Parts: sequence; C-alpha cells; structure tokens
Amino acid sequence: MKQLPVTTMFDTPVKQQRHVTYKRREVKIYRPMEETLMDELGYTYSDLVKKGIRTIWNKRQTEKALTL
Repeated sequence: MKQLPVTTMFDTPVKQQRHVTYKRREVKIYRPMEETLMDELGYTYSDLVKKGIRTIWNKRQTEKALTL
C-alpha cells in the first residue's frame, strides 16, 4: 500500500501564482502571440498557460504510450 507523505503545519504551502520573465528580445515575439490567442480563444493569460501545459502533457503521454 502506498503511504502518503507526512506533512506538518510548518511545511511550505504550494503557491497559487507564478511569474513569467521574458528576455528583452522575446517580448516582441511572445506578447503578440499571447494577445492574439487570448482574443481569438476567449482565454485569460492563466487559461492560455494552463491549456498549453495540458496540451504538451497530453502529447507526451500519447507519445509514451505509442512507444510501449
């Protein structure tokens, strides 16, 4: 049987926010892409990031399953 990790009241809580920092030259590239996708899909920036993560995750899981 799998044991759950022991936690205490002193454990650091999982943060609900993250910060993205772009290199100066990346801003001109990513900002228009983000704005266009958010406008066209009706997503917030947070939605866009989560959708991107899910898409990459699902693609990797599918690729792993095909190689087994």
